[in-house]
Amino acid sequence: MTSTLRDSLKNKTRQMSENAVQILVTNRIHADNNKSPLVRTSKTVCYSLNDVSKMPKLNLRIVKEAMESLKNKGHEFDLNGGGGAAKAYQMSLGDVRMIYDECGIETHQEMKARLGLSPEGVVIAMINLKGGVGKTTASASIGAGLTCSRNLICQRLKVLIIDMDPQGSTSMAFGFTELASSDKSAISAVMEGASPEELESWILKTNNPGLDLLAASTNDAFFNLFVSNKLREKGIDPSANNFKFNELLEEYVVAPLRKKYDVIIFDCAPTIETSVINVLHSADGMLIPFALDPFDFDSTLKFITRLPMIFQSALPKRMDEGKIKFMASKMDETNIVHRDNYDTLNAYYSDILFNSHIPQSRAFSTTINNQETIYDVPKKYYQGDIKSLNSAKAAMDRVVAEVFHRFITVGASHNE
Repeated sequence: MTSTLRDSLKNKTRQMSENAVQILVTNRIHADNNKSPLVRTSKTVCYSLNDVSKMPKLNLRIVKEAMESLKNKGHEFDLNGGGGAAKAYQMSLGDVRMIYDECGIETHQEMKARLGLSPEGVVIAMINLKGGVGKTTASASIGAGLTCSRNLICQRLKVLIIDMDPQGSTSMAFGFTELASSDKSAISAVMEGASPEELESWILKTNNPGLDLLAASTNDAFFNLFVSNKLREKGIDPSANNFKFNELLEEYVVAPLRKKYDVIIFDCAPTIETSVINVLHSADGMLIPFALDPFDFDSTLKFITRLPMIFQSALPKRMDEGKIKFMASKMDETNIVHRDNYDTLNAYYSDILFNSHIPQSRAFSTTINNQETIYDVPKKYYQGDIKSLNSAKAAMDRVVAEVFHRFITVGASHNE
């Protein structure tokens, strides 16, 4: 290409870019003027007095005393009509967390402080190079389950899910669908050099009081180009390793948030690009959901063969080798091929393979498509087979408990 053609192309693309920027600005102003807050249309799960009294570390007397104390402080608990003229308490997850607080039962964070441990949360990378293996379901359901699974509610964990996939499936699972008009993502924080205060203002509150979300943006797909341009501007050869491109996410996103959450879950795009390398550089552990159909299983094995190369690029500083785990997803235990593939992986990787798994169930797709997780939908409003929902939730409780044990609980390490 001659220099004249190159200059002409540069001018043409610059003009195209400027026009696109103008359209984006106009559309963003329009979107901001017409933007509705993040609203979930489904009914939220409520707990009866009996439900709460059976939760860990509680009983009926303790709960009633805590409720009376909270009422005296001005808190109101919702009452709905029960059978006949009776009134029944309908408590939210926020109510339950307040009851635990009022009882003086220490949180996970308070327990760590008492033991003199670091307040920094655990960063988990959810990753697989194969799409369609249930990574979104796993990320959303684990995040929700860590805060409201029955046996973990008492921990009052603070969980943040960071959606790193430009397709934004996890963001949409929580009701955030305006990816095209948003530039408030983890990648945007890096590209714009956002301050910690600005970053925190971008974090979305879900209906779950313990679960927050940093949504994805369609702009995230340009992160590789952003890094390449930065290297070019600085006249840096990437192979010389003078520019720590794999530390950008740590500097602008992870470091400012580590002490504010007990758990940070990164839902990574199904590719090994700069954004994923940045996540792995910052992560304490890695959870790899894999499906068991032949093609999906083959892709997972190929991903495993590339792990040495991936870690050579990421140069992780905090990754605990004992926190690299595999978890079967979309598993049909009646499927002989699924069982054979699971047993094959278990024969070679029994020390890093989860004992629990996410089953193949319509309940997961039904709830995710309705912008909720299986933990968010009350049984009486579920548009499907209740037995399927109960079974899926029980399986997910086992997965969430294993995530807590292997990644989060004090003492979880490579020695397990």
